[in-house]
Amino acid sequence: MLGCADGWLAYSISDDGVRALQLDGGNAWFKLQNGRFLCDVRQEWSSVFTWEFQALNNQGLTPQQAMDKEFAEKGIPVDLRPQLVGDGPAAG
Repeated sequence: MLGCADGWLAYSISDDGVRALQLDGGNAWFKLQNGRFLCDVRQEWSSVFTWEFQALNNQGLTPQQAMDKEFAEKGIPVDLRPQLVGDGPAAG
């Protein structure tokens, strides 16, 4: 588990776990749950790109800005981002 706040839970899955669940994308995602015991990976809000992939956004955004943008687009409260997935990499 990475973090939890206000009914949300964030976690990551290992490569072995991704294969066992037959998911696409390897470790490119943080998984999110919203007030549920079981996660439905088909829900739009259930996954966001990891910090490594946020840094490759090619939009001229910092990883934090890219993560916040993805949170907002998926309806995840942006102010919960530090509690759920941390502050991300230091700005370079």
